[in-house]
Amino acid sequence: MLFVWGISAVAQAQNPVEEISQARPEILFAVGEWPPMIAENAIGYGILARRVSAVFEAMGYQVRYEFLPW
Repeated sequence: MLFVWGISAVAQAQNPVEEISQARPEILFAVGEWPPMIAENAIGYGILARRVSAVFEAMGYQVRYEFLPW
C-alpha cells in the first residue's frame, strides 16, 4: 500500500500542469447583508467574507457568495 502511494505521489509531482488545470470544488454561501462584516457592494464582500474566502481557498476550494434578502 505504501509503495503504491509513493508511485502516485511521484506521478503527481511530474505533471503539475494537469493538477493546476483541474477545477477546484466550489463552496456556495447563501448570505444576507450585514455591513461591514458582509455586504454585496463591499470590497471582497466585506471583512468576514474575505476571511472565510481566504481559509477555504487555502484548503483548495473556490468560494462563491449568493446574496439573498432576509
